[in-house]
Amino acid sequence: MSRLLNPCANTSAEPKQPAWQRYEDFEEQLPNHVLAQRVAAAAGVSTQSVIRAARRRYRSEGKRDRRRLDGCPYTFVSLSLWDDYMQVGHVFRVPERPAGWLTVKAVIAQGIGKRRVYELIHSGDLEAVYVGNTMFIEPDSVTHYLREQREYKPCAGWVLVSEVYEKAGTSKQALSNYLKRHSVQTRRFKHPVRDQHVAYMPTEVAERYLAIPRDH
Repeated sequence: MSRLLNPCANTSAEPKQPAWQRYEDFEEQLPNHVLAQRVAAAAGVSTQSVIRAARRRYRSEGKRDRRRLDGCPYTFVSLSLWDDYMQVGHVFRVPERPAGWLTVKAVIAQGIGKRRVYELIHSGDLEAVYVGNTMFIEPDSVTHYLREQREYKPCAGWVLVSEVYEKAGTSKQALSNYLKRHSVQTRRFKHPVRDQHVAYMPTEVAERYLAIPRDH
C-alpha cells in the first residue's frame, strides 16, 4: 500500500534487523547461555519450540536451561541445550532447506520404502537435515544408493530371508519378530534369479534361528 501511495519508495531496502539482536550484548553477562531466539533462528523453528524443549529437559533431567535477565525481555537457554537441540539423532538442524534437497515423500516415490529411508538416514547412508520439523535428504546420496542397489549382489555371509523361514518351517512374520527382538538389520540385494531386490540376513543369525528347537 505504501508503495502505491509513494511510487518513489525504496523497495530494495535491507531487511529489518530482528528485535532480539539488539540484546545480544546481554549474552556476555550469562556464561554458557545464548538467547533462545538465536537457537530458533539457527534451527529454523519457533522460539516457543526451543523454550518447550528446555522445559521438557528440566522435567526429565532437572537441568535448568532457561534464564532471564533484568533489562532484557527475552529468554536465555544453555549452550548444552543448543547443542542437543541442533542435532536429532544423526540429523542436524539448519535454518533453510538446502537447494535441491528432497522430501522424504519424494525419496519414497523413487522406490525406497519409508522404513528403509529412515534406516538409511540412521546408518548415515543417506545424508539428511531438519528444517524445523521437516526432514530433507541430499539427492546425490539417494542417487548413489539407488545405483548401488541396481548393481548389488549378495556377498559372503548373507542368506535369503525367505530361504531361512521356509527351511525353519515358520512364517515370515515369526522370523521378522525374531530379528527385531535381537536388533538384527537385514539388507537388500539382487535376487540370484529374479530381477528384483529382496531381503537378506546374516548367515550366522540364520544358523542360530534354524537351531532353535521347534515342534512340528
